[in-house]
Amino acid sequence: MKIQGYDRRQLWRGLLLECAIVLAIGGVVGTGLGIYGHALGSRALIEITGFPAPFSTDTTQIAGTLALLASIAMAVIALPGLLAARVTARLSLQE
Repeated sequence: MKIQGYDRRQLWRGLLLECAIVLAIGGVVGTGLGIYGHALGSRALIEITGFPAPFSTDTTQIAGTLALLASIAMAVIALPGLLAARVTARLSLQE
């Protein structure tokens, strides 16, 4: 993309945008499947042992967990992405 004329900022923003999209999709799917799996596990524990697993769908706790994980993932991607975007176009053509 550097050869096509994109500058460092555009490459870095594109990388962060791609990371944010993947995190959003993964967060939504993971949250839905996690809640469903926990509900199934709680039901199985009630049938087997008679004691349920503590279960709550508190949206503030879910949103806080998702925000924390997304911010950590974005921070982990940001620095290497910035370093990768700084590579010159000439260097990217070398083997």
